[in-house]
This record gives sequence, C-alpha cells and structure tokens, in this order.
Amino acid sequence: MQENSRKCKRIPDFASRRNCGVRKRRRHTNRELKRKIKAMIERLRAEMVEIGEEQQCIKEGQRQVSEKYEKIEAEREQLKRETEIIAKQSASIQLRLNLMFRIVKARGQNDSVLTDQLTQSLRDLLAKENEQMR
Repeated sequence: MQENSRKCKRIPDFASRRNCGVRKRRRHTNRELKRKIKAMIERLRAEMVEIGEEQQCIKEGQRQVSEKYEKIEAEREQLKRETEIIAKQSASIQLRLNLMFRIVKARGQNDSVLTDQLTQSLRDLLAKENEQMR
C-alpha cells in the first residue's frame, strides 16, 4: 500500500509541477505581452505627437496659402478697377481725337459752322470729363 500511496502522491506532485510550469510560462508570456503592449502604446503616443506636429504644420501652411490667396485676390480686384479706368480713358481719348480730327477736316473745308459745332462738342465733353474726375 505504501507504494500505491507513493504513486498517488507522485501523480499530484507531477501534476502540480506541470501546473507550476504552465503558470510560470503564463506569467512569462503575460509579462512579455505587457511589455509589448507598453512598447506599442509608447510608439503610438510618439506617432500621435508627430502627427499632431504635422497637423500644426499643415494648418500653418493652409493659413499662409489663404493669406496669399487673399492678397492675390485683392491685387486682382485692384488691377480690374485700373483696367476699367484705362479702358474708359482710352475710349474718352479716342472720342476726343475723333472730334479733333473732324474739326481739322471741317477747317480744311472752310466749314465754319461745323467747326464751331464740333469745337463746342469737344468743350462740352472736356467739361463733362472734368466734372467726373472731381
């Protein structure tokens, strides 16, 4: 019976040793897993910091682009106004030149009535332009 009792004792000892080894492996595996998870978390945090910095750079770049766009848009509007003014001035100059040419032509033909009418039209046009400038 003693042999049987020894065998019985050995089985539980063997089982407990096996369980002990499993527990050690589990602890070891859990520790490694925790270390890996911590390392991954640290890496993710570092990446999040980098991403945050990149986002700030992108926001700054977008702000600068927006400012440049607004400046360019303001310049475009100014150029548009200046172009309109130049076009109006050009049309006015062309009209005055036409009147002057017709005055010279009328004088060449000794048509004093037409010359007086055209001269008066030119004076009226110049007076009107002077009023618009004020």
